[in-house]
Amino acid sequence: MKQPSPDTGQPPPPSTRENGNRANAMALEQQAHNLMLINRISTTLTSSLDAHEILHLTVQHLVEFSGIDYGSMLILEQDGQHVRIVAEHPTRQLGDLRLALPHLPSVQRALELGIPYTVEDATNHPLLDPVQKESPLLKFRSLLLVPLAARREMIGILLLASLDQPRAFSDEEMDICQMVASQAAVAVANARLLQDIQQQRHALTRKSQELTETSSKLDAILNNIADGLVVTDPTGRIILSNPAFREMAGLPPARSLHGRLLAESFPVAGLQPLAAQALKVPGQVFTDNLALPDGRVLKTSATALRIPPPILETERREKIAGVVNILRDITHEVEVDRMKTDFISAVSHELRSPLTAIMGFADLIQRDFRRWIVPHATSDEKTSQIADRILDNLAIIETQSQHLTQLINDVLDIAKIEAGRVEWLMDDTDLAEVIQSAVIATTALAKEKDLPIRVYLPADGLPPVWGHLDRLVQVMTNLLSNAIKFTEQGQIQISGCRLQVSRDGTIQPETLRAEPQNKALNLEPETLSPGEWVMVSVADTGIGIPAEEIPRIFEKFTQVGDTLTEKPEGTGLGLSICKEIIEHHRGRIWVESEPGKGSTFSFALPAALSQAEAPGRAGFAEPRGLNQT
Repeated sequence: MKQPSPDTGQPPPPSTRENGNRANAMALEQQAHNLMLINRISTTLTSSLDAHEILHLTVQHLVEFSGIDYGSMLILEQDGQHVRIVAEHPTRQLGDLRLALPHLPSVQRALELGIPYTVEDATNHPLLDPVQKESPLLKFRSLLLVPLAARREMIGILLLASLDQPRAFSDEEMDICQMVASQAAVAVANARLLQDIQQQRHALTRKSQELTETSSKLDAILNNIADGLVVTDPTGRIILSNPAFREMAGLPPARSLHGRLLAESFPVAGLQPLAAQALKVPGQVFTDNLALPDGRVLKTSATALRIPPPILETERREKIAGVVNILRDITHEVEVDRMKTDFISAVSHELRSPLTAIMGFADLIQRDFRRWIVPHATSDEKTSQIADRILDNLAIIETQSQHLTQLINDVLDIAKIEAGRVEWLMDDTDLAEVIQSAVIATTALAKEKDLPIRVYLPADGLPPVWGHLDRLVQVMTNLLSNAIKFTEQGQIQISGCRLQVSRDGTIQPETLRAEPQNKALNLEPETLSPGEWVMVSVADTGIGIPAEEIPRIFEKFTQVGDTLTEKPEGTGLGLSICKEIIEHHRGRIWVESEPGKGSTFSFALPAALSQAEAPGRAGFAEPRGLNQT
């Protein structure tokens, strides 16, 4: 123990070294306290997954730590031009206050620099004047702004303020506030990320449920439709089938066909060529009637299975994943149609004999009446009127008999064609000769209506087609007669051209007529397979055909207009016969029309094969451009 000083009697003052040790101990104690505080705050922040709660706890802890009067959290909005107060302690009723950044230069500066920014005296401070003008409650003496940044993204700013007395913030306080703010920012970012993940998970769950429900509905529809459905990949292997198809194919209902070749599971002639055509021309539907060995008839439709490209794919090309085949059993319909045709054919045959007698006796009566009665009836006016009326009645009998004869001939023609009992005298046929014959046959009918018939053909002519001359003249005459019949004024145009169809489906007219009015080059109603074709069109300026009737115009007994309220303009079989004849020649026939502006009937036939391509040509050989549908 030190002795008292002999001069004063007091103990000596502590040494400088002792004072330094005490200061170091206090500093270490303060650092330990701060570390405990930071650890407590970190533990609190990491224990919460609610971003709003994290921000409130951060403000509360830092206000208590610094002994400051007020603290708040300002979160940057998505537009980057506004901040919103989302947490404060103690509350001053400023929660949810939205402030524009252009009016907050101090906040902008802190965000731009990314480091704490302090203002020891905020009275009349140029950076804080706009803040205090924005809200009278924002009156500060001293201010500390600490940015909140996480993963190199600024999310907001921490504001600590002294309200009445000036306050200086030490470097250690700013470091601790920055550390806590950084942890809070990371915690908020994690909470937001977790919230986004949860929302995405819920969205995926809902989408999965919707897809499951949709899949269940599609499976139920697939399993309950009456038509057979089988989907194959480009190699012909089955990837999907329904019970109706397995029943049509005679396969066990529970047997899986996945991965098996369709040709092996259902070996029916004509099914594979139909699928090949569908793959060759995506977007088109190819249809054919397939006869099974057991006598059943299936109407089969095939189209390519097209999958649209992904949204993010650069080239955006659709993918052809296979072929969708729909099969419908039309055995009963075919049998009923055959019975109907046989009945009509039998009745027509029975009507021919009495009809011939009626026409013969009507003609005989008319000649005898004119020869022996009319000369003696001219002396009396009343007798002359009766004689004229009798002649008119005989003319009506003759006209209606001719109409009935034409109806019977049409019925017998279509019955023979459908039954395959028509003798087809096939040979190289010049369509120019066909057109000329039809024009000669209808000239008188056109003159009655004063309708000119104009023909436009290429200067070098049209290539020959392999066909039956008389039957093609029948088609051309029918189309011309219809055009004249339904046209009161204007003109009739006949045009012909040569078409070259490439393998990608592009149609190139090699020879076109010069007349611009014709509009018969739209070949969308039918698909022409690759090869050389010859097209003929008959365009009129008549009444046109309503759009809803165009799909039925080539059906049997179909007529334009209301046959109940309007006088029928034909038998309703002419266009059906034309379709049968053209399709027998492996051609296509279609119509384009607009009510009040006329119609254009067109047909295309494959150009005739050369002798080298079809040796002998005894029968109808496979023409270039053949489409099997």
